Amino acid sequence: MFKWVLGGFFFLATMAVCSGANAGTGGVNLDFGLWGGYRVDDLDWNIAGNAGGASPDVLSELTWKDLEIHQLGADVKLNVGRPATSLFAHGRAMLQYGWITGGENRDSDFNGDGRTLEWSRSINDAGDGDVFDLGVGGGPGLHLLSGELTVIPLVGFSWHRQDLRIRDGFQALSEPTLAPTGSSPPPVGAISGLDSTYEGEWRGPWAGIDLAWRPLERFAISGCFEYHWADYEADGRWNLRSDLAQPESFSHEADGRGVVFAFGVDFNLTAEWTAGFDARYQDWKTEAGGDRVFFADGDVAVTRLNEVNWESSAWTLGVSRRF
Repeated sequence: MFKWVLGGFFFLATMAVCSGANAGTGGVNLDFGLWGGYRVDDLDWNIAGNAGGASPDVLSELTWKDLEIHQLGADVKLNVGRPATSLFAHGRAMLQYGWITGGENRDSDFNGDGRTLEWSRSINDAGDGDVFDLGVGGGPGLHLLSGELTVIPLVGFSWHRQDLRIRDGFQALSEPTLAPTGSSPPPVGAISGLDSTYEGEWRGPWAGIDLAWRPLERFAISGCFEYHWADYEADGRWNLRSDLAQPESFSHEADGRGVVFAFGVDFNLTAEWTAGFDARYQDWKTEAGGDRVFFADGDVAVTRLNEVNWESSAWTLGVSRRF
């Protein structure tokens, strides 16, 4: 699936270069854009004590909060239609990469239902890692109100990845008397040598709509909504757990859903160049799924992944050129 998304992006990008001499005539418009911006993400997940979701209902919970991300991206948009009609075909693809520069992780373990009898809690630095996003989509577009309003229903496919790291740990709570049999938390204080990872992927189809209103010749306001169906997969490496396999200590699988809202403004600098601002919000959640724990001796334990939640807000500035 990743190859299809990436292939779609580079197909449209290649058309931007190859059709540059003829685009803009005969009802073909192709725009290639570059942008940069700032993004803040939150992600959390928790697991139960067994596959039935009990003993306790929340055994362990991991939270990444206020991940500060700087990102760069590119997109391609293609419109094809007859000049004398208001109906046209639209395709778009985007690719973006971001690097994490700040954030905090919290890791809590419980021995009672309802997040009670907390026996271990660490607060860790999460200011490292990467995020990747790819997406393609297309559909029929319609110009209304003498071209001032554009409506485009779309379907597509997207892929999103978060590569998260946990370092510079501090054991903030340690209650050995509350720990389950066979477990013992480290003492309160700095955690030496912590360098764990969690890598998650959301991928699947989506449906949505793009809207654009151009009240002035050089100025446009746009918005979009997307609803995503996602397969979620992740794997983690707990580097200080000698009883767990390395580098894959556990894995997660679940079905997910996501919504994306975006708002943008564009200003035409010339007939070919446009500058724009975009604000984007995403909210993704999974249903209950599976958590598989891989032990160093080869044993595998299965419990319930209760949920994964990912929330993201981004603000970007960019330029695009029409070929």
